[in-house]
Amino acid sequence: MGQTAFLVLDRPTALNAINLAMADAIANALKDWWSDPGITRIVIDSSAPRAFCAGGDLRQIRDRLLGSGADAAAAQFRRVYDLFADLVRSPVPVISLMDGIAMGGGIGLGGHARYRIVTERSILAMPETLIGLTPDAGGSWLLARAPGFTGLRLALTAGRIEGAAALGAGFADYAVPSADLDTLRDALARDMSVEDALARVGRLPVPQ
Repeated sequence: MGQTAFLVLDRPTALNAINLAMADAIANALKDWWSDPGITRIVIDSSAPRAFCAGGDLRQIRDRLLGSGADAAAAQFRRVYDLFADLVRSPVPVISLMDGIAMGGGIGLGGHARYRIVTERSILAMPETLIGLTPDAGGSWLLARAPGFTGLRLALTAGRIEGAAALGAGFADYAVPSADLDTLRDALARDMSVEDALARVGRLPVPQ
């Protein structure tokens, strides 16, 4: 069997907001893993339960805008968007553990994975409309495919959805108790199939 690579976001004081250093480090890790025939899947995780990823580092973008101009700030957006596109095109399956806050760029990192897993602590949203932007990071693609008027409501209001509700909105595939995450991680590290690993943990009830 192959091996599982773990990509652990570890900037907890900033809720794992993505800056240029993080984007470059993640991109380099992905490049190394994709060139390694022994790596058969990638798990994206967080070192802190409070947040998977709260989005882009707006403070860094503001500083670049004020210090270096609009082109430099736009370049940071492009770099992070390119990373999200790389994850969508990953030649090996990606599994995202979106435990805690997953907003904006957090959806870009985890919301387009092959297997998207949330917990009762998960809070998902595309809050860009609150600062005058359209939902980015591929969020518009997900919102447009949400059932009924769910996507339109979430896009216009920057509304938040909790873990189990994210399944119905099309932002996640599985909802498991956070207490079972270590069991799930251990099973994935042992190269158990995702389906078999999920069979070892509980499931959260999905709101009707």
